Amino acid sequence: MASRIYRDSAVDGDEPSQSAEEALREELRERILHHQVTLEELFVDGRNEFIPGERLERMRARVRYRIVRGFVDAVDERRRATDNFIAGSFSAYPQRWSPVDDTLDELWRAICRITRRLRPVVLPDHLPEPYRSLEDPWRNAVCQQASYMLGMQELAELLEHQRRTERGRQDHVERTLWFHEGDGTWQASQSLIDQMDELRRRSANLPKSRRSRRKQDRRNYHGHSSTQGRRRAKQLGNPGASIGGVR
Repeated sequence: MASRIYRDSAVDGDEPSQSAEEALREELRERILHHQVTLEELFVDGRNEFIPGERLERMRARVRYRIVRGFVDAVDERRRATDNFIAGSFSAYPQRWSPVDDTLDELWRAICRITRRLRPVVLPDHLPEPYRSLEDPWRNAVCQQASYMLGMQELAELLEHQRRTERGRQDHVERTLWFHEGDGTWQASQSLIDQMDELRRRSANLPKSRRSRRKQDRRNYHGHSSTQGRRRAKQLGNPGASIGGVR
């Protein structure tokens, strides 16, 4: 939708005028404010040059990896590692334990709290024009909305997925994701947990944030142990200076 508007605002290949661009940004802000942004316009439209090929599928792999990682890194109320189930999560501040209920919304929020040390699912660099040209608060809002939509879609798909297997002479239905009402926990099958390495590989080629592309001059450390590298850098001065002389 947004990219179509962006194309229509230009005539005969010319760039849209400043007034047209401002009108487009205002329309995008309204769409963001009323949660009208769709995943298709963000990751399917051809103007998103940062993620070539099957962009939406790769973003879904990135989200599914976050889901699996949440079950792997989950802990209980006493901060003991669980056996591939989520009973709740600790909020960042204040440190408070919050148990989960049987809704997918609460499960996704718990996964986000458990994996908050990982990079965000959707970064501003993943957005197409003209969303990428908006101010930081609006771009961050789009990233949060896209992450939430992707997470809810993947959780719903995992919840509905079932596989029939044979155990002896009886058919057995293997579920991928389910809520155990007896102890109030979300459970994940071992087959889903085993996908973590593959999902990490599939989502590793997505572009990084611009802030993480800053190169560091670490030539003083090459060929030496960590202690020798620190000693040599201390003798030369300015350890870890970035390229161009700016730390």
